[in-house]
Amino acid sequence: MMPRPYHSASSAKQGARCARAWWYVYREGRRDPDVAWEDVDATTPPRLRSLALGKAVHACGEAHYRGDEFSQCELPGQVFVSGTPWLPRPSACARIEVEHPIGDEPVDDGGSIVVTRTLHGVRWAGFRDLAVARRDGASWPAGLADTAQIDYKTTASIARYALSADGLAHDLQACIYAADWCMRHHVDAVASRWIYMETKRVRRSLAVDATITLSGALDVVAPAAETCRRLDALTCADDAAPNLDACFDYGGCPHHATNGGPCNASRSLRAYFAAEETKAMAIPADMLAKFQTATPPAPPTPPAPPAAPAQPAQPAPAPVATFGAPAPAPADAAPPAPPVGFGFTAPAEPAKRGRKPKADAAPAPDAPKPAPAGIAAVIAALSAELTDAEAAVAAAEAARDAIVARIADEAEALLRGKDAP
Repeated sequence: MMPRPYHSASSAKQGARCARAWWYVYREGRRDPDVAWEDVDATTPPRLRSLALGKAVHACGEAHYRGDEFSQCELPGQVFVSGTPWLPRPSACARIEVEHPIGDEPVDDGGSIVVTRTLHGVRWAGFRDLAVARRDGASWPAGLADTAQIDYKTTASIARYALSADGLAHDLQACIYAADWCMRHHVDAVASRWIYMETKRVRRSLAVDATITLSGALDVVAPAAETCRRLDALTCADDAAPNLDACFDYGGCPHHATNGGPCNASRSLRAYFAAEETKAMAIPADMLAKFQTATPPAPPTPPAPPAAPAQPAQPAPAPVATFGAPAPAPADAAPPAPPVGFGFTAPAEPAKRGRKPKADAAPAPDAPKPAPAGIAAVIAALSAELTDAEAAVAAAEAARDAIVARIADEAEALLRGKDAP
């Protein structure tokens, strides 16, 4: 079988992850159907929905820099707008390239012409989302070089899936694009910015910057080119070894027999549990750090209160006069005052309703203070719950590992018994 006329970063990554899946996609043409965002509904599988949303967000980026309108009321437009603080305004750019193909070598791909770039003996194809150059005196996003290549990335979680600056400098796609840029413009390095935009309820974005040199990019592409040559040497699906650890990637391999595909490889329990772990709700590292730094120290133990001194006997309180009745006098008191006109005695002062008499004795100065209240107490409680949750997760993982090990041992013992004469 003839080698493929060209490769891409995604095909090389797929082949390095699982050669069997690569064969089904790039040799037999078992690709995901092309679903437009307008056609997505409740029955669309999550993988196809993510692909459709990513394409729609890229289309908004193209429209933004070509001066066309796009709807900011729909989800793709909202996601793209969340990333615009990291992008230069079109009017601030002296040069703009939108969806420009890499390379300068046209290749016939079954009747269509694809432009490629040869690196390490392998033709590579791809489209750069955006390349910009700054106009003199124009305002520019912080941290962005005057000339840069930019790529849009949609993701469910920035904290989980975004590359670091070092990871971007060693990413295959970024390095292929950087090598092409350096060769085309005869420079030694290019600034690269990947803009990650979250697609869930909260509109968040992050820019990751890296300066990629030509020599560094070629070092990253070299092993990928060797992988592509091994893939081109395959003659049938049976020659392509499956990677059992990849069977549950992205919600499950669509080429496996359990999903209606042709692959009947025995899937790995370890891969299943690893995929389930990625679905667990993780606390972002920045939030966890805030909890840990904001937790107040434990209050000092208060000293024991001193023994209360003996209190002298208190005299019995005088009776309280009620409204409209004369106040009774103690037995040893002076005789009552004479009547005041018309034969009536002076009424006692009425008591004030709804108020309690004040306590005579103040609280002891050494009494323990009440527990802390407000935000500090809330943070302390959340921190305690977080510690308990981490301990529970660790215990559950230990129990899970023990169960997996036991199942594996039992399966191995059964297989040995089955193979014994």
